[in-house]
Amino acid sequence: MKTLWHTLVACCTALLAFAGFAGLAYRTFDDGGWMATLAERGALYGLAHPYATTLGGFLALGLFVTLRRGAACERVSFVLVYALMATGAYFIGHLLLYGVP
Repeated sequence: MKTLWHTLVACCTALLAFAGFAGLAYRTFDDGGWMATLAERGALYGLAHPYATTLGGFLALGLFVTLRRGAACERVSFVLVYALMATGAYFIGHLLLYGVP
């Protein structure tokens, strides 16, 4: 019984994470999606404020490297998986309620 429960939880986790990843990919690469908007606004902001853009990039890189060390890495990975699962639940609910991605 315990094995069946673990298998069910793992399947639900995989389904929600896949739905979250697919929904984010759809919203990112769709025409007029997040990537197009970010490229539009980011390019304009990067040209207008090159020092702030460079500093922000270095801060993001430093944060990434810092959080990958030790036990914090395990916590960050759990938070990312749970966030992806929550995103998947949102996209599945949105699809069921409104019928559009």
